[in-house]
Amino acid sequence: TMSAAEEAPAAIAVEEAPAAEEASVKEDEVVEPAKEEKKEEVKHEVKAIKKEEKPAQVKEGKPAPVLQGKPREHVIALLQPTKHDATRTYLDFGNVTATMEGLLKMFETKLKEQNPSAANVSYDYNSLCQYLDEMKEVCILSWDVPTTAYKRFDRAWVKQSLHDYLANAVPDSAGRRK
Repeated sequence: TMSAAEEAPAAIAVEEAPAAEEASVKEDEVVEPAKEEKKEEVKHEVKAIKKEEKPAQVKEGKPAPVLQGKPREHVIALLQPTKHDATRTYLDFGNVTATMEGLLKMFETKLKEQNPSAANVSYDYNSLCQYLDEMKEVCILSWDVPTTAYKRFDRAWVKQSLHDYLANAVPDSAGRRK
């Protein structure tokens, strides 16, 4: 972890969380090569990332970034679905709950694409974990107000957070959410 004084002006500090063993992409996995369109999208996306305003850099003795008088929450999900670098992407969220909702929506969209004739799709937590394990890279960067740096969370943390989110979303026998 770098102190604010050691950071380069345009750098984002990242604090490492304990790492869990990452799943690797299977050697016999068949992956469709990226189409020319997708390459253009990725180039456009990379340009958009470069042009986006970076989070305010915190100088020594300055408070954390704020939005309307409150410390700003910010979460970035970094994903690489296949072994091909062209599939790298990021998703930008306002908080961890929105991040979990976004990851679930991605998974549900994939299930709907795989089962277009199904009126409804259903899944369990294990199939959600398998989906995450099949990705080459999954990590979360979450703005940590006290340290004024992005804290990195690995695949295992994402799975646990999704589990907790789903457990709290399920109503109890009286119909109340936990």
